[in-house]
Formats: sequence, structure tokens, C-alpha cells
Amino acid sequence: MTLLAPQPRSTLNTRSVNGRTGLVSHYEREIAAVLTLDVAAPYVVQVWVTSNPDKLRSWT
Repeated sequence: MTLLAPQPRSTLNTRSVNGRTGLVSHYEREIAAVLTLDVAAPYVVQVWVTSNPDKLRSWT
């Protein structure tokens, strides 16, 4: 949840992630995490978060 909380020098934007809508968390222009949700209306059944810098390198 810290990735989603408003912080100085951080932003949260929507982007396409593997063909689905996802959230991209930036900290000082660097990508901190990518989040996607699996939804079975009206429930969120799974949250996927990638914060590994090696996996996020291709996003920058």
C-alpha cells in the first residue's frame, strides 16, 4: 500500500500492462512498481505487483 500512498516525488499512472489496464508507480522518474488486478466482478481476486528492478528495467 505504500506504493499507492501519495508521497513527495512520486506519481501513479494507468498504462497498458500485458494488454490489460495496470498501475505504474514512479518515484523520482524511475519506475518503482507495476500493479495489475484480477477481477471477478465485483471482487478483486488477485493483486499482481512487480517491484524487481531487473524486471522493471525494460519499462524505463
